[in-house]
Amino acid sequence: FSGSGLAIPIAESPDIFDLREAIDQIVSDMRSDTTAKAIEVSTLGMSAPVLVVGDRGRVVQILANLMSNAIKYSPSNGAIEVAVATPDEGGDFAKVSVRDEGLGIAEADAVRIFEGFTESAIRQLVSRQEQAWAWP
Repeated sequence: FSGSGLAIPIAESPDIFDLREAIDQIVSDMRSDTTAKAIEVSTLGMSAPVLVVGDRGRVVQILANLMSNAIKYSPSNGAIEVAVATPDEGGDFAKVSVRDEGLGIAEADAVRIFEGFTESAIRQLVSRQEQAWAWP
């Protein structure tokens, strides 16, 4: 997954799949990256199947992105923990968390993490790129 884009088609109907198997596959696929940085990956809460309903491709894409960022921003000889919490009685959602030893996101930026680009932000980005290209 790392180093290139991952095109995932949008599912026309939701799948029922084992979240645990999807996570195991992602961890396995990224093993060369974690080995290169001597990062230890542990998985918690995955002793039994965790069946979920959703777009498996999109879920894998999101989790792979989280893992890729965790690897990228973790120091060498660090650790990454992937945990799955299943819903309590009557709950509707499973929760996946990815923890690493990287710097994290500044609290001031955390509130903006899910905001889309605005037109002015795109103009500022283009302006910065144009200025970078203008350097001799």
